[in-house]
Amino acid sequence: MSDAMRATMEIYNNQSVIYDKSRIRSIKNRERREKQLRRRIITFVIMISVVVFISIFLSFSFMSDAKNNGEHKDNRYYSCVSIKAGDTIWSIAEQNMDLMHYNNVESYVRDIASVNKIRTDSELISGTSLIIPYYSDEEK
Repeated sequence: MSDAMRATMEIYNNQSVIYDKSRIRSIKNRERREKQLRRRIITFVIMISVVVFISIFLSFSFMSDAKNNGEHKDNRYYSCVSIKAGDTIWSIAEQNMDLMHYNNVESYVRDIASVNKIRTDSELISGTSLIIPYYSDEEK
């Protein structure tokens, strides 16, 4: 490369670039469009997030554990059971348990024990009576 070419390149590289008015306008327009696009993308993402949040919130708000009052109403009643030899609170509870109102036999045993004011491990005497709760939708 000749010295003249090197000198020309240095002058060209060190010279600040001068744009005409139309080039400046097109650069500003491009920057403005890029800003608008960024705003639109951000707005879109925010709107999608809001819609997802609202749909999740509404889907959980319509779920309910409430029972329909018109379905049926069970009333709690009590029955008397005669104790035979070898009977325990647990065996009586297993024979008379209602799965609709008690989760397990233990909860029914505790209920029987509280009604009779005895412990769950009490020995029952043959010939005596034990009060057990039960549920029915019939009015008595």
